[in-house]
Amino acid sequence: MRTGWRLVAAAAGLTMVLSGCARPPVSRGPSPVAQASPSSGLESPSAAASPTAAASPVSAASPSTAPASPALLTITSATFHAGEVNIAYSSVGLSASGGYPPFRWTISVGSLPTGLSLSSGGVVSGTPGAAGGFSFTVRVADAVGDSAIVNRSITVVPYLTVSGKCVNVCAVEQGCVTVCGAYASIGGGVVPYQYNLAGGALPPGTSLNGPSLAGTFTTISAAAPFSFSVTVTDAFGATAKVASNFSVFSHIALKGGTFGGVLGQPFTVTLNYSGGTPGGLPKPSVVKGSLPPGSTISVNPKLFQVVISVPAEKISAIYTADLTLTDQSPCGLGYNCSSSPATVTIRI
Repeated sequence: MRTGWRLVAAAAGLTMVLSGCARPPVSRGPSPVAQASPSSGLESPSAAASPTAAASPVSAASPSTAPASPALLTITSATFHAGEVNIAYSSVGLSASGGYPPFRWTISVGSLPTGLSLSSGGVVSGTPGAAGGFSFTVRVADAVGDSAIVNRSITVVPYLTVSGKCVNVCAVEQGCVTVCGAYASIGGGVVPYQYNLAGGALPPGTSLNGPSLAGTFTTISAAAPFSFSVTVTDAFGATAKVASNFSVFSHIALKGGTFGGVLGQPFTVTLNYSGGTPGGLPKPSVVKGSLPPGSTISVNPKLFQVVISVPAEKISAIYTADLTLTDQSPCGLGYNCSSSPATVTIRI
C-alpha cells in the first residue's frame, strides 16, 4: 500500500514539475509577446502595424460616388426689341441655366420675322424684310433631352418715311406763332427721331421743332419763299430728307380816321386795310365804343376796304369806336390773326 501511494505521489510531483516548465507564473509580469517586438521578424505585417477600423478614412468621411443632380433647366434671358424693315437687327443672345450643357436653341411654335434667324447657340440676328407683329415660342434643350420654353413676340415697323407738307409753298401770315410751322409728316421708323437742317435757311424768327417750326414768323418773303431741307434720322439710323418752302405774307392791318356826315342824310365811311389772307374775307368787329345807331359794316376784299354805312341822323353827335379785322389765317393755337384796333370817329 505504501509503495502504491508513493508512486501516485511521485506521479503527481512529476506532473507539477512538467506543468511549471510549460507555463510561467502569472506573477512574473506581462508577456513579451504582447509588446510586438519588431526585432523578431516573425510577426505578420498586418497584425503588427494595421490601423484600427475606427481610424480608417474610408469609413470616417467617404464622399458619395453618385453625381449631384443639376438645377432645373430654365431660360434666364430672352428679351427682344423692335425691328425696322431693311435695317439690320441688333442681335439678341439667349441664355439658360441648370440642365446638362451643351444647349440647343430652336423656335418650336410660330416664326421669327422674315429675315431673322435663331442659331443653335442661341443668337437671333438678321435683317427684317417685312413689317408686322410676329409671335413665337423659344425652346432650349439640353444634352439629356430636357427642355424649357418661353413665348415671345417682335414688332417690325416699316422703314422711315417723311412726307413734306410744304414741298410746293406754305403761305403763312406774319406774326403767326408755331402753329403755322408744320412742314412734314413722319411715318414708320423707330422713335426718337432726330432733325437736322440739311440746306437753305429757316424763316426768320423760327427754329426746328421736330416736324414743325417753332417761334414767330416775323419777316415777309415778298420776292421768293424761304426754302430749306431737313434730314430726319430714327433710332435705328434710317434717314429720310424733305424739302420745304414757306411764303410769309404781311399781317392784316386796318387804318382808322375821323369822318364827318350831314345831319339828316345817310352817308358812308370807307376805311382801308392791308395784308391778311390773300383772297380772304376778313371779319370786322367793334371792340370798343360805338358807331351811330343803325350803322352797318361791310368788307370789299378786292379793294381792301371796310365800308361803314350810316343812316340819316336827326341829332348832331360825335361817335367813336375801335374796330378790328380778323382774317382766315391762324396766328396761334385756337385763334386767327387780327388787326390792331383802329379808332374811327364820326361827327354828325
